[in-house]
Formats: sequence, C-alpha cells, structure tokens
Amino acid sequence: MTNQDSMNSAQPTGGRNRGVLRIVVITVSSLLVATAALGIAYAIFFNAVSKSSIEVVDQSLGETITVKKAVIKRGSFIIIYARGRFGAPGIRIAQTEYLIPDTYTDFSMNLVTTYQVEGAPQRIELQPGDRLTAVIHEDTNEDQRPDPALDRPTRNLFGKLVSSDFILK
Repeated sequence: MTNQDSMNSAQPTGGRNRGVLRIVVITVSSLLVATAALGIAYAIFFNAVSKSSIEVVDQSLGETITVKKAVIKRGSFIIIYARGRFGAPGIRIAQTEYLIPDTYTDFSMNLVTTYQVEGAPQRIELQPGDRLTAVIHEDTNEDQRPDPALDRPTRNLFGKLVSSDFILK
C-alpha cells in the first residue's frame, strides 16, 4: 500500500466518524428539546389540574354540615348537594361564602332545606341514611359569588370531581 492509498483509506473512516458524530449530536439535541417540551407540557398540565381536596365524614342530621378538611388551591366555594338520580349531585342544600386558597379544618355550613323550582319554593326533607355530596366549585368568573352556571366543579388529574360523599346518621 502506498502512502496515497493509506491516506485514501483513512479519509472514509474520518468521514464516517464525523457522520456518526453528527447523528449523535442531532439525537442528543432532539432529546434535549423533547425533554424541555415535555417539562413545559407537564408544568402547564399540572398547573391546570387542581390539587384541591375535601373530606367530609358521616355525621348526624342537624342544621349544619361539618367539613372535616378542605384544601383550596384557587378561589372556590364548597357546595353540598343531596344525591340526585343515579348517585350524581342533585339539589344544592348548603354552600360556603367565597374561600381564598388555604387549608380549612372542622368548619360548619348551614343547611338550606327550602329551594326554588321555577319560582316556587320547594322543601327537601333530609332523613338519617340520606347520602350527600360536598363538591368544590372554582370561582371561574372570579366575582367571588357562587354562580352555578359559570363556576365549574373542580376536577382532579383523572377528570373526577373533587368531592366527598357522606351519609347522615
């Protein structure tokens, strides 16, 4: 092999190494960009998903409902519903005033057993054994007043209502 031949055989190897190096650089760059994009998507998604929670335990029938613990991450209201058809929340029977983001423990809500249906007062009779549901509603329109048409129920990561079911004893 002549000196020229050894130079010619060395060039393809160097060219191959540069090609491999380019592929590695492009791959690593692509992975870094993809990781950054995933990080941004994760931050946006998990900030959009509420980390609020509520716990209400079974309790005796009375004039109030006691919420054991509520973690509010955005301005919200807690609304207590009598169970409707098929176990879904039904008639609104209690609600809080506007709650600022905070952790609340052992607070009471007054029950409202008379409500309006098409302008006429209706009365709900609660009894021991009735199932109720406490739901956190975000103050979607940020007016600090409960508005069932606008203030959407809070949902968790899996799309489930942030709620607590309990039974009156």
